[in-house]
Amino acid sequence: MSDQQVADSENNLVPAYWRSGRRGGGFYYRNLENRIVSKAVKKAISLPADLAAEAEAIAREENKSLSAVVQDALRALKRTRLRSEFRDLQGYWSTRARAKGVLSERELARLLRR
Repeated sequence: MSDQQVADSENNLVPAYWRSGRRGGGFYYRNLENRIVSKAVKKAISLPADLAAEAEAIAREENKSLSAVVQDALRALKRTRLRSEFRDLQGYWSTRARAKGVLSERELARLLRR
């Protein structure tokens, strides 16, 4: 039996269980179809002292847990990487289009209709 509870996708409290694995462990619960739904994975990380102090200060200032600060930072990094990848792809295809003489969206639409 579980002594922990988590909110499922509809914010109902359901029993949560801990499962250990080779890459750490995580909390999970079972949904209505009795499928396992993972909620969190615990990881131990090492940070330089100055970075750890800065992360803890941010957590205090924003009234968040250290875990939430790290999650926000990782999500921001992911967004930045995706934007950069998009700009790179956009630049590549813009260069290819210019080489083919496509200089406007109207010209591109005309070529795509062919």
